[in-house]
Formats: sequence, C-alpha cells, structure tokens
Amino acid sequence: MVIMIDEYPQTICNIIEDQSEECAKHLLQTSRELRQNSELSGKIQFIYTGSINLTTIAKNLDATKFINDLNEVKVSALTTKEADKFVDELLENIEFDISSEVKKYLLNRVEWLIPFYIQVLISEIREIYYEEEIDNDQITDKHIIDKAFLRAIEKQQYYSSWRERLNVYRDNEYKFIMEVLNSISVQKKLDFSEIYNMSVKHEIEDKCKGIIQILKHDGYIQNNEDENIYMFNSPILREWWCKYSEK
Repeated sequence: MVIMIDEYPQTICNIIEDQSEECAKHLLQTSRELRQNSELSGKIQFIYTGSINLTTIAKNLDATKFINDLNEVKVSALTTKEADKFVDELLENIEFDISSEVKKYLLNRVEWLIPFYIQVLISEIREIYYEEEIDNDQITDKHIIDKAFLRAIEKQQYYSSWRERLNVYRDNEYKFIMEVLNSISVQKKLDFSEIYNMSVKHEIEDKCKGIIQILKHDGYIQNNEDENIYMFNSPILREWWCKYSEK
C-alpha cells in the first residue's frame, strides 16, 4: 500500500504558524515512528510531496533526525515537448484549440515549464475566451496570451503561499530573504555580490550561500545562465512579487 500526503512540508509550516514549533516537531516525530513501526514496515510506503524543502524546515526546527530515513526525489520542470503535450491534454475537454504558433508563444511566456503555471494560463485563457465570446474554435491571437498573463498576476490565491512559506524564517534571515527577492523582482537580475552585501547588512553572511541554495531548491530563483546572476524561475511569480509582495 502507498500512502501519499500532499504538501506535507506546508502542513508543518502551518502548524508552526498556527500552533507552535513543538507541535510541528511532534508531528515529524510521530510520522517517523509510524514509518518505523515493525507491523507496518514493508506493507506501507509513505510518499510526502510538496513544493518546498522539508529538509530546510526540519533543520530550522532542529529536527532533521525525524526525517533522516526519507529519500529525497527532485522533480524537474517539463521539457518543451512535454509541455506542448501537456497543453494539448488540458485543451482536450475545452471547446477551443490554440494554434501551434500561439502555443509556442504561451510556453515562452511561461518560461519555467512546471504544470502549475501552464494550468494557470490555460485557465485564464479559457475565461477570456468565454467572457469575450470569441467566435473562433482556435485561438490565433498572441494578445490573448498577454492578457491571460496579466490576469494571472492579479490572482492572489495563486501565489500568496510562496510568500507565506517564508514565515519559517525569523528575524534577520527573513529580512534578508525578503530584500533579496524584492530586489530581484524589481531589477529582474541580481549579482551575487549584491546579495552577499545584503547578507552582511543583516549580519548573516555566514548563512548567505546556504539560504540562496534553499531559495533555488524551493523554486524561487535560479542562476542557470550565469552562476553569479540570480533571477526568478517564473516570470509570472516575479511580476506578482514585484506588484504585491511586502516591501
């Protein structure tokens, strides 16, 4: 038997926020005890999924011993071919199609090809299609993608959890992270030297590289083009962050 628990790390964060760190540690401990139960071992496999790093949360709670029996599996973004197929699958039960040229434009705008952002844009395109009563069974106008992009940024419910996840950090670490992400959202790109200077200002320079690695691991930022230059993984999240995140 396989038991899959979705957004387990976020659940731990919510317990920390709503109850206490001790309650969160207790859940981690009892979960481990359940996994180690001799009567269940070999009969049940637990899979914990989440969009943030459980290891980071456990480390902040000084509770890594409660998850050291788990194996971590990273899920990469879709390839362009996979994303193209995914769009087709999303459109299967919708009354319209998207031309190949517009679909390519859509994926270029999404940029970070994880299913969530593709689904968000398809949902917004669908709403526009019916609201504007488009008299065509195929979308061929790229401007509809741009309009969907702007509408997606306005939806607080899509992205507020990205900011809330950072509540596990405290004091100067939180201030440092917010300054880094706010700066990248405005400037689009940020050199590591500037990031390090921010860590010095907040007196956590010894933790700077570790925190940046966590932000990369959790999907906020990347430095794929140049190891010293950081930017948001998702241009959609970057635009939302720039507009709505606390400054």
